[in-house]
Amino acid sequence: MTAQKLDNYFFRLASIEEKDRLEKFVLDNLVEILKFFDTPDSTIIKSATELITHLKKRISYEGNIKLPIIKLFELLKDQKNPYIINLSLFFVRTTIKNINEPSEAIQIFPYLFDAILSHTSNRKYCDELLFFSIKLFHTISTQVKRTEYPKTIKNLIEENTILKNELLTFFQHCLAFPNESEETGNRRIKLIEGGEQVYPPSGSTNSMYLKLAYFIKNTGVVNLDVKIGIIKTLSYHVFEEKEIFHLLIMGKAYQSDVVSNIADLALKTLDTKDCLEDKGCISKLFLLYLGDMNPKTSIEKRIGGGTYEMKVIILTNLLRSTLASINFPTNVSVAFESLFKENSEIPQKLQFLSIQFLKNIIDNAPDAFIPNFGKIFLIKLKKLITDCYFSNVVAIAYQCMGTIGKRVPNLVANDIPFIQDTFDALSTAPSDVESAISDCLLSWLEVIRDHSTDVNINLIEAIVGEYLTHKNPICVLTSIKFFKVLLKFPKVNLRWELIKAYGSDRLEIKLECQRLLAMSLDNINVIPDIIESIEFFYDKIENTETIKTTNEKEHLKKQISSETYLMTINYILALIVLSENNDSNQSTLFLKNSEPDEKLELIVTPIKKFLKKNQHKLNDKDCFTKLWKIGFQAINKGNLNDLRLFTILGMILKYVDINNFDKKYIESCQTLLKNNALMTNKHSFNNTCSYIYTYLLSIDEKKKVYKSTLDELKNGNSPSGGHNWILINLTFSLGKDEYCKTLNYFIEILRLCLKSPSIQLESCFCALSDLFRFYPLVQKNLFAESIKENEELYAEFVKVLALIPISMKDTITYVSKAAAVSCLGYLSTLNMPIKIVDDSFNALKEVGKVAAQPELQFTVGDSLFDWIFGDVAPSRSNIFDCKDTFNDINPNIEETKRRLVKRFFNEIIILAGSDKNRHMRGSSYIWLVIFSQLITDDNSKNRQVDIKNELNKYLSVIQQTFINGLSENNDLIQDICSKGLGHIFGIAEKEQKDKLLSELTESLASGKTLTIKIEDDEPIFENNALGQTPDGGNLTTYKEICSLAADMNQPDLVYKFMTLASHNALWNSRKGAAFGVSAILDQLGDNTLNALSGLIPKLYRYTYDPDPKVQLSMKSIWRALTSNQQGVIDKYAYNILKEIIPTLTDKEWRMREASCFALGDLLSSHCTPEMYDEFGDILYTLLRVQDDIKESVRVSAERCLKQYKRAIIKASTKKGGEKIISKVLPVLIDKGMQSNVKANRGFSLSMVMEMAKEIKEKIIPYLPIVMSCLLDAMSETEPSVINYIATRSNADELEILDNVRASTARTSPMMSALHDCIPMIDETIIINVYPLLIDRMKNSIGFVTRSAVCNVIINLSIRRAICFTKNTNVTDKLINSLAISGLNDRNPTIRNEFGQAISYILKYSSNSQCLKIINSYIITPLKRHGETEDHDENKLKSVGQLLKNINEHSGEELKSHLPNIVPYVFLIICKDYPKEDLEGKAIKEFWLSVWEELVATVDLACKTYFKDILAVALETLKDSSVWSVKACAAVMLAKVVDVIQDKLDISAAGELFETITLLFAGRIWDGKIKIFEPLIGIIQNKGEDLKRYWNEEKISQQFKLIWKECNKKNKLYKVKAIELCGMYVEKLNCEEYAEELIIYINELFTSQNDESSDDETAEDKKRKCDEDIKFTNQLFVGLSHAICVTSGDVLLKGISIFTNSFQNSTTYIKTKQSALNNLHYFLLHRNVGHSGALDVTQLFVIISKLSDEDGGVNITESFSSDLRRLMCALFDGNMLYINKNDDNVKTWKENMLMNKKMIREFTGQKIERKLKSIDEWENVPSNAMVLI
Repeated sequence: MTAQKLDNYFFRLASIEEKDRLEKFVLDNLVEILKFFDTPDSTIIKSATELITHLKKRISYEGNIKLPIIKLFELLKDQKNPYIINLSLFFVRTTIKNINEPSEAIQIFPYLFDAILSHTSNRKYCDELLFFSIKLFHTISTQVKRTEYPKTIKNLIEENTILKNELLTFFQHCLAFPNESEETGNRRIKLIEGGEQVYPPSGSTNSMYLKLAYFIKNTGVVNLDVKIGIIKTLSYHVFEEKEIFHLLIMGKAYQSDVVSNIADLALKTLDTKDCLEDKGCISKLFLLYLGDMNPKTSIEKRIGGGTYEMKVIILTNLLRSTLASINFPTNVSVAFESLFKENSEIPQKLQFLSIQFLKNIIDNAPDAFIPNFGKIFLIKLKKLITDCYFSNVVAIAYQCMGTIGKRVPNLVANDIPFIQDTFDALSTAPSDVESAISDCLLSWLEVIRDHSTDVNINLIEAIVGEYLTHKNPICVLTSIKFFKVLLKFPKVNLRWELIKAYGSDRLEIKLECQRLLAMSLDNINVIPDIIESIEFFYDKIENTETIKTTNEKEHLKKQISSETYLMTINYILALIVLSENNDSNQSTLFLKNSEPDEKLELIVTPIKKFLKKNQHKLNDKDCFTKLWKIGFQAINKGNLNDLRLFTILGMILKYVDINNFDKKYIESCQTLLKNNALMTNKHSFNNTCSYIYTYLLSIDEKKKVYKSTLDELKNGNSPSGGHNWILINLTFSLGKDEYCKTLNYFIEILRLCLKSPSIQLESCFCALSDLFRFYPLVQKNLFAESIKENEELYAEFVKVLALIPISMKDTITYVSKAAAVSCLGYLSTLNMPIKIVDDSFNALKEVGKVAAQPELQFTVGDSLFDWIFGDVAPSRSNIFDCKDTFNDINPNIEETKRRLVKRFFNEIIILAGSDKNRHMRGSSYIWLVIFSQLITDDNSKNRQVDIKNELNKYLSVIQQTFINGLSENNDLIQDICSKGLGHIFGIAEKEQKDKLLSELTESLASGKTLTIKIEDDEPIFENNALGQTPDGGNLTTYKEICSLAADMNQPDLVYKFMTLASHNALWNSRKGAAFGVSAILDQLGDNTLNALSGLIPKLYRYTYDPDPKVQLSMKSIWRALTSNQQGVIDKYAYNILKEIIPTLTDKEWRMREASCFALGDLLSSHCTPEMYDEFGDILYTLLRVQDDIKESVRVSAERCLKQYKRAIIKASTKKGGEKIISKVLPVLIDKGMQSNVKANRGFSLSMVMEMAKEIKEKIIPYLPIVMSCLLDAMSETEPSVINYIATRSNADELEILDNVRASTARTSPMMSALHDCIPMIDETIIINVYPLLIDRMKNSIGFVTRSAVCNVIINLSIRRAICFTKNTNVTDKLINSLAISGLNDRNPTIRNEFGQAISYILKYSSNSQCLKIINSYIITPLKRHGETEDHDENKLKSVGQLLKNINEHSGEELKSHLPNIVPYVFLIICKDYPKEDLEGKAIKEFWLSVWEELVATVDLACKTYFKDILAVALETLKDSSVWSVKACAAVMLAKVVDVIQDKLDISAAGELFETITLLFAGRIWDGKIKIFEPLIGIIQNKGEDLKRYWNEEKISQQFKLIWKECNKKNKLYKVKAIELCGMYVEKLNCEEYAEELIIYINELFTSQNDESSDDETAEDKKRKCDEDIKFTNQLFVGLSHAICVTSGDVLLKGISIFTNSFQNSTTYIKTKQSALNNLHYFLLHRNVGHSGALDVTQLFVIISKLSDEDGGVNITESFSSDLRRLMCALFDGNMLYINKNDDNVKTWKENMLMNKKMIREFTGQKIERKLKSIDEWENVPSNAMVLI
């Protein structure tokens, strides 16, 4: 039975001739035949083998035979028979490359997967099946969009882990298959098969390489397609991201731009960060990088390491992974692979990435690993640094070593040779490495300091010292920084090295040295001995200076710079200050340059103490002399402006024995000092330099210099101001005579200057001031003796000096006046005659009347203090007096008391209280305040004791005086009086303070005064200067101040109000003794704040008063109250809030403004839960204030609202936030966003957006109303000018504008806030949200709002699809509203936006709603387009946009409707537009894009939907009343017929032909000519079959219909009909009809004429000419087909038409070319049965002549090409003969061989060969018919 079946199959196969029958046989029987092999019967197997062999041959011969591939895979599933498996695989292999349809591939996959899973145990079969899957993956992925990728495949893979792993593993092997030439591949295969050691492909094995090479070769699948199929499949996320990450990296590294680009794009879609933190993913990357070439692994399983490109990409990604850096130990192998691989040149980039990865490993290595690996790393890195040539790699290597040193200290801390080597490397390193080495060394600093032994640190000291003088600045700087380690020892030599290095000319080195020297002063316990330091520094300097070198350059190097000298002396001084004060901050001041405004008295005091205390020790070591020499050398080297150093040298000089100095040295010092004294313009410099200069003179020299100086001053042309200073300093050390001369000189010069002031006047007064200041102390006895002698002179001095301060001359400077005032103060020594003393006092008083310079009164105050205390005034202390010779004991206390009480207190207090001159009153207050300040100074403690009793008696009086001063209408006076009150309170003892407080309160409250009657309501401040009381009254009177203090039950607060203006710049900066409120409160005790709780809220508000004076004063009070307390505002926050809220709407604008500022700061920093209940009222009030009539109030409210918003957002995120939102949100919505004030609307909108962004979960209950407000706001906030432009724009402009508006809306802040709301919407909340959306899309008049609604819906569908999937009714309502409101809108942008929204949610709607949308808004409009011309193109475009969107976002719902849609879209794209119709072209491009989205290509659409397209096309041609649409239908019909010709059976083709020919009836409409195209297509493809299918009657009937059209008048229509007719008679072999057609065509050729009308224009003539040429050319087409089935005379007639056109000289070249081409068709396709053998000798001659027209010069390339083709047809045509013996043939043969145009290219070469072999031509048979 089995054998009989096999025989039957064999006979059936043998009887099959047609291809389609063979294909049907194979599809039906192949699997059954293969099953015959599943038998043990060898006979059956043999017969089956013969049958299969024969079948293989037939399939191979026919080609492209479709095989039953699904059945084959079913057969393979669980198949065990090797015959069946191998044969099945063979047939699959044969047909797999022809699977090009995605739908077919999708159907195959399930069966293929089953087959794969059933053969996993047999790698040979499994791998080949897996390879087949890649071809199918390629077919799908290259033709199907990602969004449409079949879920069935994805599900099949996800459900089976084994299948997934098999695919991924095979993918890796395929991606690893190299891109190499065939020759290279064959060579590799031979080597592998020959057992040679060949390195495997990257990521694969050699065994898999052989398999893949075999598969690719035998299936015909291209290697590149394999890669593309895999990468595109991976990019469609069929697999998990972590599973494919390493595969995409392989793809990106592949050496093909196509594959690399696809993989790169796919990688960008992955969550790379997540993949790189997955252990499995990292392990795969490691394996891919390293491969597996372990000798223990069998050769066939060894995996090649990554390629260069692959390694670069892998390392780039590993650098971004934290996990990779801690995945030990494989990560170390990866890093080492490209760094330490021997005998290989590794590219720089790979080494650089590897060392970076190694650095990551070292940085992130767990503490447990680093000790073990650290040593290995360090050894390897040392080797790398030695061997590597790439500087950037070496730089990172040093960074790694730095990290290792920090993490494993014992590897570095005591390895001194290693540190030495690193320094050596730094000294010779290139510029791009040296910074890395430096950083490495510096990173070890802490390690070395904490872990190195003292012995090793000493060794490091030697290393560092070696490189301190290196020429490389980086090396020097690094060495210097190592002193941080060394400075923990008090070694003076280390300090010297830093000081010496400080002299560098590089700023960074200088600054580092300065920093380290400052650091060495941090700890007093590790500073070197000062005396030892002085000696050491001095010796170093001396040794350096005395070394002589012969080389001048070397000498300059050896010299010590001026900066070194200066730093040396300054460092010594810093050590001295540190040893005295133990204050490193004060000591480090000496390491910086001297500042002009520094207070030298305070700075040099510690030095004075040290010098005095250690005088004997310093003398023993001669340190004073050494200090002097070092300091003076620093000055001599260029530091001539360092006043601080000059001053200290002046102090040191007292201890120096100048007799020990060399004479030349003394002279050089004198010269420098004298020059400096004379050249400088600063009096302090003049004085200091003069002092030192004169000190260095011997007594004889002093007298000599004194005389010369005095002569110079008197008689010189232009003496310097320094001469005055030299003069007085000499006077101090000479006798009484010189003193008298000096006085006389000064009195003379003063007289002259009063008459004609000179430039010397200022220095003269300053020098005279110092003379009066110090001479009574320096020469006490001489001064006492000379008083009587010079009494008149002193009196004259008083008279002259009294005139200077009150002078109005501009030539007398302020400095001169101040110095004159000082002179008057210093003249009043305690033993000076009373008259002179009193005159001096009177002179000083007179200065108080001067109004021009009130600041001069401060100097007068100082002078009055000096006047009171005379010789013992603290200001007479000399800064150079290190031995404290100043006598602090008052020898004449009674005189001091007299001056204080009888003159100063009595007169000044009276002047302050009663003088009518306001300037005098003001001056008196200043003097009193200066006195109260100076008497409390530390230097005046003894003076205070002297006058204690007298002072206590007058404290109350002075206090009253200051109170009176507050009534002065002068800010300065009020300020200093308030400060004076503080000073008085500080002077008083404890018992007196209570009394002063009582008197102060009583005086201010009652108005009682000592000297001036002050009423209760007399203003002491200008109106509004202090703001207002809580009830709105002004704080302008004493009574109000006192009542406010009384309200607080704290009368001593009055002192605080007296210090409101404590900010005066003159007072604070000039005298530096302001106390303010804090001075009083410090005296009041710690319990002050507890009693002031009621004042805190009011005072807090006052600190924000708009008046800067009031604000600063109140802040001073506030600081005084709260400086010692923590959390005052937090404690009283709620009370402050309750105080502020009512004042926000106060009638006074100042109060409203201050309240806004205060509230803003309170909320921003001190928001408490107690305040939450007030937030709603606060917001309402602030919104009112923001509409205030005063601009400054509005600004303050705006600022407050910003702070309010931040406070609300912050508080809402905490517990209880819901309560805040419930209070605030209703106000924002109802009052804010509905406000008429633009600012309120803007603020409310911004706050709602901020809340939506920051406190998402807590606004969920209010989400619908928030979203509706945001939607409305989008239109409200749009500029009105946009609507203005929109109303004045045409349709095109409006569409562009609306598109821009929609695009802008999508990126607006409101839309961002709406996006933030979307994640909070779920399936329950959407129920409340969607009615608002529907309302906005229907009723909103704002374009932007409606557009925003669409965006919200789109975002909801993407991010919260569950809202629609679980609420189908909601989805339907939304879609319905979108359709009704938007798709019919006049605005095209709205239509598109709404359509897009529909497309996103259509997939979630019900079937009925989906059907309604597609039918009503897509299919119906498309049908209407074909029925009438009355349609809006823009609306139709919106339909196309909707269709495109739905296809993209809800494609599954559209698929079932495509048969009804595709034909109408096809109809639209078939319309042609003129070139000049740009708008039409744009429309067509749009519809083409829609078409591509729907069906990809025309061919695919025609194959899939050909029945529907045919039906629509025919229906349109029959019924449409629009001619242009009919033309489109004709084009569509032609295209579909051309594509589906193989699918049409003969009956369908015949029926279609008949149907179309019936459409010939009627007029010729535009485009009707296109109706011939489908007919031509049918005839060409099915003509021969139609001859068999139709009977003669049918053939005749159809011919007549066509023939009728051939006789129409329209030339182009007629000629197209003739073309169809020619093809018809050819394919249906109708010779008689052909003869009729040829005769007709001949008539048409002969009847053509060139008649033209005189009325025709040139353009008309050209158009007519072009039409005639086209007509003639097309006639040749019909003729060429017709003569194919003719013979005899008819054939000759037809041929003669061709030859006549060739020989006619008037025939256009285009016409000749048409004749050539169509004659070519005849020669190759004629029916030999009709015409038989033909002698074409004459035709050969005619054609040859054409090649020689004008010597071939004017023949175009295209014409010569057509000639060559025709000549080849003469040679190749069936039964065509040329007489080789003909003379003409021989002649033209030679001519053509000489004609280069006829023998070029392939056809010409063929002609050349044929002509040269003429002797081999066949002879012309006798029965051959001669053409022509």
